[in-house]
Amino acid sequence: MKRVLVLASILLTTAVANAQIKQGQFMAGGNAGFSSEKVRDNKTTSWNISPAVGYFVVDKLAVGIEANYMHEKYTWKSASGPVVIEGEDKSRRLGFAPFVRYYFLPAAQKVNVFAHGAYGFGSTKSNDNDSESFSFYRFAAGPAFFLSPSVALEANVFYMSYKDKNDADRTNSFGLQVGFQIHLGKGKK
Repeated sequence: MKRVLVLASILLTTAVANAQIKQGQFMAGGNAGFSSEKVRDNKTTSWNISPAVGYFVVDKLAVGIEANYMHEKYTWKSASGPVVIEGEDKSRRLGFAPFVRYYFLPAAQKVNVFAHGAYGFGSTKSNDNDSESFSFYRFAAGPAFFLSPSVALEANVFYMSYKDKNDADRTNSFGLQVGFQIHLGKGKK
């Protein structure tokens, strides 16, 4: 029973401590998301991960670099008279981008709200093994729940737009992601 009380006291103490979003601190972590869409016999399933590393240049404002990996699978059926043709296409996208992230509430808050923006470049690999470059931008916003001064659980809504080099059209996606950030360093006072 003593161990349970001691553990509960430690968890409570760390949960009410100040979050680390001060100038001079680092953050590392990322987000992951999943989406599925079906229109008649056509189905698209995709998932993405976005690891990131950043540095707080001033209180509540971090800059850094993120990677974006997206895997997409598209299954389709096409009927031409009595003949039904089925197929599957897969693509993988890997991109890198500098980012800017801002936390809106004071650092002492257990729950904070952030906005995140990135613009970068990458490459796409598809079924036919052709590789082509693309550019993208991504915006995200949502709450960060500080479980301790060093760990934040996040949920965000994101908008991402990318354009392949040889394609005239942009592809836009909107979705939800969850993730975490680890905040390191003492920061400047």
